[in-house]
Amino acid sequence: MILIRFGLYIMLIAVSLGLPQSAFSQNDTQRRIDSVLLTLDGKSYQEQKKAYNFVKSFILKAGVDVRENFEYALSKDSTDLGRMVLYEGYSKRISQKGDAEGALQVKLKG
Repeated sequence: MILIRFGLYIMLIAVSLGLPQSAFSQNDTQRRIDSVLLTLDGKSYQEQKKAYNFVKSFILKAGVDVRENFEYALSKDSTDLGRMVLYEGYSKRISQKGDAEGALQVKLKG
C-alpha cells in the first residue's frame, strides 16, 4: 500500500514537472517561427524557400504539437511559397504516421 502511494506521488510530480516544459516548448517553437518569418522581407526566392524549409524542419523536429505549430506558421504567413513548403512537410508527417489519404488531402491544399 505504501509503495502504491509512493508511486502515485512520483507520477504526480513527474506529470506536474512535465506540463510546464511542454508549454515552454510550444511558446519557444512559436517564437522561433515568428523570428524566421519576420526576416523574409526583401529576400530572394531561394532564400525564402530555405527559410520556409528551416521552419518546416524545425517544427517536425520539435516533436510536440506538430499540427498546432504548422497551423500557427500558416496563420502567420499565407504566401504561396510558404503554404506549399509547409503543407508538403505536414503531409509527409501524416504519411509517416500511416494516413496516406489524409496526407494526400493536406498536400493538395498546398
